Amino acid sequence: MPINTFKVYYNLALTLYVKGLVFKAVVAISIISTAVNKWLKALLASSILIEFALLGIRSLKVIK
Repeated sequence: MPINTFKVYYNLALTLYVKGLVFKAVVAISIISTAVNKWLKALLASSILIEFALLGIRSLKVIK
């Protein structure tokens, strides 16, 4: 009988540990994805600004 209860507690502890790992992995992935998302948005904004700057330089060259 004690062996069976030990198995039950062991399986419970194992599942809780795995669930904890999965939860930590999900949290880490969400943090990384938000960071990447912010970085991509910043990259997009800077590339748009560079495009406008190049457009402005081209238009100045055309005016001259």
